[in-house]
Amino acid sequence: MSWIQHGDHPNSRPVLQYRHRQLARAATVMRGTRIRTLKRHARGKKVLDLGCVSHSFHFASGGTGRWLHQHIVDAAAECVGADYDEVGVKQMADAGFDVVRVDITGDLTPALERGPFDVVIAGELIEHLPAPQALLASSRELLKPGGKLVITTPNPYAPRRVRAGALGHTWENVDHVVYAFPSGIAEMADRTGLVLRKYGTVGWPGRRPFLAELGRSVSTWLRAARARARGERAVPRRGRLDLPLPGHWLSPADVVLHRARGRRGMLGETAIYVLRRPAEQDGRA
Repeated sequence: MSWIQHGDHPNSRPVLQYRHRQLARAATVMRGTRIRTLKRHARGKKVLDLGCVSHSFHFASGGTGRWLHQHIVDAAAECVGADYDEVGVKQMADAGFDVVRVDITGDLTPALERGPFDVVIAGELIEHLPAPQALLASSRELLKPGGKLVITTPNPYAPRRVRAGALGHTWENVDHVVYAFPSGIAEMADRTGLVLRKYGTVGWPGRRPFLAELGRSVSTWLRAARARARGERAVPRRGRLDLPLPGHWLSPADVVLHRARGRRGMLGETAIYVLRRPAEQDGRA
């Protein structure tokens, strides 16, 4: 399916209605953490974990903690890691992990030889790619009919990320080159023969009681105001008041917004997208 089948202009009413229906069907309240969600999709499946080399992996501790690949290996029936980082891939292979070196935007042969896969996981990867659509196109080739691509990526609509952008506060990973958003993911799915099945957000902020979160927000602002009165400034400079607030600060308005929208809104720190390669019998594969 493509928006072109609904109109001749991407801003026309029928086209926008088509995209709205797509997103309304796929919008989901995500529960649990990012890692728990990915483990749930990987459990008992043959999985390809793209971008498996991480800055935080530590073999001496068995790869436990926050290293996503170890969690996927533990949950999956079979897991193949893939990454373009030659040094990291060698370190993982030497440590006993099943891993291949592959550039998801280039030659897929090493991964194709190990497929097809029930699930392809791309955790915090798409925002690093110079050609994001290549991730979806390549994943379709690697998946079995009916298989799933699960993407996690920073949510551009998270309130603190919106505020940082509005105030010119540089705090995002400097290797990120693009933000993915729901309509854009749906469009790339259409272009590559995938279907957006679910999306939502997880992660920070937590589930503190409303009044406790509101009090924390106000007290953090007051401490920053007192520090500013003593001459301290935000680094880098942040707005007219230049208050030295932490990057993770939620304003009182943000706290109220989270309370009003709950988990229904695109407010969490991390966005998760679940896309499906249509089965052959769907007539769309």
